[in-house]
Order: sequence, then C-alpha cells, then structure tokens
Amino acid sequence: MQRYLMFFTALLLAMPAYSEEFPAPFGLTWKMSEKELRSHGFSDASNTGGLKIMQSFSAPKAWSKAEKYYAVTYEGELVKA
Repeated sequence: MQRYLMFFTALLLAMPAYSEEFPAPFGLTWKMSEKELRSHGFSDASNTGGLKIMQSFSAPKAWSKAEKYYAVTYEGELVKA
C-alpha cells in the first residue's frame, strides 16, 4: 500500500511539470486570447458561465482528417481542457 501511495504522490508531483511542456495543438498557443482565436476563424459555440467553447472549420496548422476544431477558453484565454 505504501508503494502505491509513493507512486501516486510522484505522479501528482510530476503532472504540473508535464502539463507545462504539453504543446498547444494545431498551431495555437496556450493563453491565446479570444480575439486571437477569432482572428484564426474561431467563433462562439457555447458559453457555460466560466468556460466558453469556440469552434472553427480551419486552424493555423490544419489536420487533414479534421472537419471542425474546438477551443476552450476561461476568462478570455485558451486553456488546456
């Protein structure tokens, strides 16, 4: 049991460092403003109070198999969802 506790503690401590290095997809950047997303063709799809979902049919670095792209913003900035 102590072994599992140490494993999960190490995992939790490593997660913030890993998430900082996780690149934003499709040529976007983390903390990109909603204005910047709109300049790349995104528009509002849903607003749940704090989180806003934006959508687009294109992205700076498009993926050939994607038909639509979604971005989640919080307080006006692109976030990791």
